[in-house]
Amino acid sequence: MRIFTEKNFFGECTLFVREWVKLLSENKLDEACDMLDDPEDNGRSIFWDAATMTEALLGYIGQRRMPSVSDPYRTDLGKERVSFIGCDEGNYAVDYDIPIEGEWTDLTAQFTFKRHASGLYLVLLEGLSVLN
Repeated sequence: MRIFTEKNFFGECTLFVREWVKLLSENKLDEACDMLDDPEDNGRSIFWDAATMTEALLGYIGQRRMPSVSDPYRTDLGKERVSFIGCDEGNYAVDYDIPIEGEWTDLTAQFTFKRHASGLYLVLLEGLSVLN
């Protein structure tokens, strides 16, 4: 669980996701997965590790080679796309387009920032998919 302040919630969440993508760009998949919280086991949840992350990335447009994820800080942040969708009880769905080979793409990481009763947030990766 993580602390995000109400005053700068959106900015802090964006920084969190950028740091997560930066780890992907450095092929530190285990570390990226360690940043995520485990979801409740409801039979549909994905428990992310390096193997499931690799499988998801390899599935991008049917590639059988690992796409070269780019460091978002070294990519034109003016073209960065991040979307926040407010849900119930202070929860947010967050979509973040992942840069590959220096360009922003339609490969989107879909997160849930789920507010816990303690005021902390669970950060869950719901999946990687191509959104239009």
